[in-house]
Amino acid sequence: IDLYTTSSRGGFLGLGAIVLYAIIVALFRSNVSRWLVIFGGTGAIAIFGLLIAANNRLRSLISGLLTSFANPTQGSGELLFRTIAADVGWRMGLDHWLFGAGAGSAIMLYQQYRPQWAGREAEILFQLHSTPMHLWAELGIGAVITFVVLLVAIASLFIKLHRSRSWQAHPQDQAIAYGLFGSLLGYGMLAIT
Repeated sequence: IDLYTTSSRGGFLGLGAIVLYAIIVALFRSNVSRWLVIFGGTGAIAIFGLLIAANNRLRSLISGLLTSFANPTQGSGELLFRTIAADVGWRMGLDHWLFGAGAGSAIMLYQQYRPQWAGREAEILFQLHSTPMHLWAELGIGAVITFVVLLVAIASLFIKLHRSRSWQAHPQDQAIAYGLFGSLLGYGMLAIT
């Protein structure tokens, strides 16, 4: 209810990733009939699509995406806003690539890095709307390396768990682990936006 009423586009993206993840996990790891999983997964995707169609903010985002793909010279406000934020973060990170511009500096330095082509769009910004881009801008290459190392560590843990016989013998541990990995996936998708 909270996700729907706030119309969080990143939240819906994360929820969509979790729904797809759950369907894939259920297809390959569940003892339930695959047809039942496919039927339930199709129903979950349909409900998810209906939630998006019933939400005016998400509908406008999709129509903006379609307009941008049909006519790239005519930018959508939301997509243009995020493009400007990404451009600012990228250029700020390039100027301070080793240690970044400093924690909390994106707000203070935003106007210096705001591109001329942005016009009157996104004149004031309090965050860069992308966790990886924000980390790059404020903390530099060290944050990027840490981020990549953490992704590799999480992926290797996921692989090691699947090879562990003791983990495979405990269905409750599997459910907890899949839930935690699904939560990380959903949050990761939210963090991108």
